[in-house]
Amino acid sequence: MATQLKAQLPLYDRGIKFTPQGIGGYDESWYPVCLSTEVDKGAVKGFDFLDGRVVVFRTEEGSAQVLSPFCRHLGVDLAIGKVIGDQLRCAYHHWKYDQSGKCVATALGDAPPARAKLFRFPTVESLGLIWAYNGEEPAYPAPHFSVDEEELEISTIRSVEVPMDPFMLYSNSLDLQHLISVHGIRFTETPKTFPVEGGRTISYVQKMVVPGLGESVQKVKLWGTNCIQLESDIANRPTFMMSAGLAVAGPVTRTFNVTATLKQVDKAGDEQMRDMHIKMVEQFGLQLNREDDPVMRTVSPRLDNLTKSDHGLSVYFNFVRNYPRFDGAADMIRNDYRIAATPAGPPPQVLTEIVFDPSETGHMDD
Repeated sequence: MATQLKAQLPLYDRGIKFTPQGIGGYDESWYPVCLSTEVDKGAVKGFDFLDGRVVVFRTEEGSAQVLSPFCRHLGVDLAIGKVIGDQLRCAYHHWKYDQSGKCVATALGDAPPARAKLFRFPTVESLGLIWAYNGEEPAYPAPHFSVDEEELEISTIRSVEVPMDPFMLYSNSLDLQHLISVHGIRFTETPKTFPVEGGRTISYVQKMVVPGLGESVQKVKLWGTNCIQLESDIANRPTFMMSAGLAVAGPVTRTFNVTATLKQVDKAGDEQMRDMHIKMVEQFGLQLNREDDPVMRTVSPRLDNLTKSDHGLSVYFNFVRNYPRFDGAADMIRNDYRIAATPAGPPPQVLTEIVFDPSETGHMDD
């Protein structure tokens, strides 16, 4: 059978193609929409999100919500509206929406139509970010560390923006060859298994020596296809790192980095040392981003030839290829009028998968 399969694989065919985000929807993941500091109390602001836009509005009491951006009257962008109490008012005809996205009032007193409802993205604010889940009900919790947020001193920043879907950026944590060759990391113990939990997360432990930081036992967790969490001791201090990517049309990934350590200080000077530690680790994270940047700007991803050391990649790419997508809000977030008015480019390529032979590439886990 293997011989028969190999016969179907041309020598100069680069292997299985990945389906870009936006075809059949976007992955059902928690996406970081913006920094918490970018939306004040009683304010509304618009942001790119997947292949459209969303609004984030924060009530006067401080609760944040992510909604589809276009008024269900005539389609005016609610980003130019106004927050009044716990409601969002359209700038054009003063239709008002509550935090569930339901239209609750019109300026002239007409009863709001039953279908006058925005798409409400499940929303969580944590780790200095406002997250939105692409779906109606979350299948897993928003990314978080193993220590309660209240116990952590946290720094959250915008990081790199690269022309690639998130899955490729976050594949590199399981890519041992890449960690060695690009980042100069030396492994003292490599993970043997990469357990997939509920089809939505992957967790494992690896022991390494990191240039400039020393030895580290690192607990790794991948959330969906767009977020990685790293927990370890660095310089004898518990250290927490996370990188999360927002997918937007292009494809483009806009990344956010979270760096944290324990908030508690015991003696004079500890606070300064804690803050210096956070800055050092934050700069290390940015350095990793910069080292990967040229690769992510030029890669043409295929699942081609894998070797024995690519066991983690094998697990991860199967995870990615089977990950569910959601497009139920697509019509609610796209400015279809402007899209229709834009001169059409070449028709999209129809992506088809070739037959994949595990024996040819080392292995490919089910």
